[in-house]
Amino acid sequence: MTTSPFASLEATTKHVRSDALVIVPELQPRHSMNPAHVRALACLVTQGHRLDPLTVWRDPAGRLVLMDGHHRLAAYVKAGKGSRVPARIHDGPEAEARRLPVYRNAKASLPLTYGERADYAWSLVLHTNLTRPVIAGDCALSTRTVTAMRTAKARWEALGESPPRSWFHARNGGTEAPQPEEADDMPDRIEIEADALTEAAGKALHAAARRSPEAVVLAVSRILGHRFEPALEWLGVDRDDADTARDF
Repeated sequence: MTTSPFASLEATTKHVRSDALVIVPELQPRHSMNPAHVRALACLVTQGHRLDPLTVWRDPAGRLVLMDGHHRLAAYVKAGKGSRVPARIHDGPEAEARRLPVYRNAKASLPLTYGERADYAWSLVLHTNLTRPVIAGDCALSTRTVTAMRTAKARWEALGESPPRSWFHARNGGTEAPQPEEADDMPDRIEIEADALTEAAGKALHAAARRSPEAVVLAVSRILGHRFEPALEWLGVDRDDADTARDF
């Protein structure tokens, strides 16, 4: 018996057959798999490195539900070593088991995006009675955001309709018109916008920055135009350094 992150769960580490694992979409916080990350992990497996055990929950029906480690499982299969894989199997109540994916992902080399964390927090609000501080802490959100989720849940229940799985789509559900955006929502909206931009341009900028970081600064300055200097001030970047990069 090994230590579980939550007192109400007991954990045992052992090798399990990969075809015995069950994947439940609503218990997977990630919106998609990252093929590059799978390839990198598969390379490690091929070289003989050990990956962390998969996080598994044994549900009341006895199924082995994969809670965290989808990329690791895919890597084992890609490396031709997916027949039996190491797993930490947790036994205990569902509400606590639902916390495992975000708890484990807080330590992951491929962190969850804000949108993924928000959607999973929304699922915890819908399907558990966990407290606001617990959900906020597990998902790295503010308690204010979790309070907004509870309010939205009540609106959907009053309508007698099933809420969408996406928090972005659920937040204004149950009203005839979108609620006016408040100043307190600004950090959440910035995170959502940043996630979208990172998804759209992150790979290209990352690759370019390796070759020539000055070129990236120059490109961003051209895109932002007169907004470039205010953005630098917000970031706390020295303007002279940025000018040097633009004039190289």
